Amino acid sequence: MTMDTETRELLEREFERHSAAHYGTARLRDYAALPAGRDPALWQTLCDHGWTALGLDERHGGLGATVRDALPLFAAAGRAAWREPLLERCGSAAGALLAIDDPECEVLLGDLVAGRAEVCFAHREAASGFAGDSVPTLAVDARGRLSGQKCCIVDYAPDATLLVTARSAAGTSVHLVAPGAPGLATHAYRTVDGRRACDLVFGAVAARALGPAGAVIEGAQRRTQLFAAAEIAGVMRGAVETTREHLTTRKQFGRPLAAQQVLAHRLVDMHMAALETTALVAATANACDAGAGDLDRRLLSLRAQSAEASRFVTQQAIQLHGGLGICSEILVGHLYRRVLAIDSLCGTADWALSRLAAAS
Repeated sequence: MTMDTETRELLEREFERHSAAHYGTARLRDYAALPAGRDPALWQTLCDHGWTALGLDERHGGLGATVRDALPLFAAAGRAAWREPLLERCGSAAGALLAIDDPECEVLLGDLVAGRAEVCFAHREAASGFAGDSVPTLAVDARGRLSGQKCCIVDYAPDATLLVTARSAAGTSVHLVAPGAPGLATHAYRTVDGRRACDLVFGAVAARALGPAGAVIEGAQRRTQLFAAAEIAGVMRGAVETTREHLTTRKQFGRPLAAQQVLAHRLVDMHMAALETTALVAATANACDAGAGDLDRRLLSLRAQSAEASRFVTQQAIQLHGGLGICSEILVGHLYRRVLAIDSLCGTADWALSRLAAAS
C-alpha cells in the first residue's frame, strides 16, 4: 500500500517540527560532544513515533508502506543534519535482516525499528572498497568461530547484535554475533562529520551461521544507496535554503548580496541541482518498489549524480558564505562534511561512473 499525498505531507510537517525543536548549529555541536556523538533519546523518539518503520511491511513491524514513503524521513534528516543512525539502522541493518529467512532475525528487525534492540551490519573491510562485493577475509573455523577484522562500523553500539559477513569453506556467509561476545575488540574513532565509528577485531568469536551472504549484502547495499541519496537531496535543500537566507540578509554597499546577478544565478544553479537529485531519487525508489531488473544500474546512476551534485551545491554554499562557510556555527559546513562522509560510505561519483562503464 502506498501512502497518500495528504499523509505524506503531514509527515513532512512533523519532521520539520522535530528539526525545529531539536536541531540547530548550537545543538549539533552539543550532540557531537556526547559520548555516543548523538543524543540516544532522540533515536528513541523516532522509534516511538513509528518513523523508523517507514518503508517496511507490517509483517516486519512496519507501516505497510513502500520504500518511497520512507524518503521524506531521510530528506528531513539531511536538511537539518540529524545525527541519528538512520542509514546504519534503517538502511544497511534493516536491509540485511529483510534478506535473511530466520525467525530470530525477523523478531530482531521488529525490535530494531521499535528501539528495543541495536543491530549493526559488519561487512566492510579495509580492502573491500566502496562496493564491498569482494570476498571477505574474515574467516570461519571448524567450530563456527570468526577471526579477522571489519572496518568503519558507523554508530557501533557495545550492546548491538552484529550481522557479520565471513568466508567459509562453503563460500561467503553471514553470521549472527551476540552483544558483548568474548573475543571481540574494538578501535573507536570519529568520522569526518563527527560521528562515532569503530573497527572490529574478531578473535575466535562465537557466532551462529545464518546462510549465504549474497542476497544479504545486496539488500543492505541497495537500501543504503537509495536512502543515502534521499538524505543527500535533503542536504542540498538545506544548503540552498541557508544560502538563500544569507544572500538576502547580508548586505554589501547598502544592497543585499542577492541583488548581484551572478550570485542569484549561482543560487539558481544550486537549486536546480537539488531538484534534479530529488526527482532521480523518487524515480529510483519507484523502480525499487516495482522490482525493476535494472535496479543496480539505476542505483549507480543515482550515486554518480547525487555525489557530483551534492559536492557542487555544498561547495558553492560555502563559497557564497565566504569565510563564514567553514565555521561550525554555520549549517553549511556541517552539510558539506556530511556529503564527504556519505561519499566515503557509498562511493564517489568517479567510482560509480567507473562501475557503470565496466557493466556496459
